[in-house]
Amino acid sequence: AVERGLARLREADADAVVLNPSRAGALEAVLEAVAQWPTTKLAYLSCDPTTLCRDLEFLRRKGFAIRSVQPIDMMPQTGHVEALALLTRG
Repeated sequence: AVERGLARLREADADAVVLNPSRAGALEAVLEAVAQWPTTKLAYLSCDPTTLCRDLEFLRRKGFAIRSVQPIDMMPQTGHVEALALLTRG
């Protein structure tokens, strides 16, 4: 599924990318493909703060700037919190 998505990403004509990876975070191949794609806007929804930090650092080194990170309580009355990071480049 990821390979098909990457192939479509290379052919896409869109000005934003949305990532919503598993708890393990985005695959490095996905992050690299996003970094090479000419998009200027990226939304990254994460369910794990550790992998979010790791992936945001990768994207920051590739030229993206973190504009905001917003916690989202999608599962009230649990300890689980999602985070939405908005990034831009250029």
